Amino acid sequence: MEYEWNENKRKETMRDRGVDFADAARIDWDAAITVEDQRGDYGETI
Repeated sequence: MEYEWNENKRKETMRDRGVDFADAARIDWDAAITVEDQRGDYGETI
């Protein structure tokens, strides 16, 4: 899978939250446990 992101947003997120979008490329998503967030309607579509 290929990942792309806004580099300015990546830097901002690393500064503000300590999270690097590039780390997502190293995650084994096939082995990851994911759970749908059903706490509220955020207006997002699939």
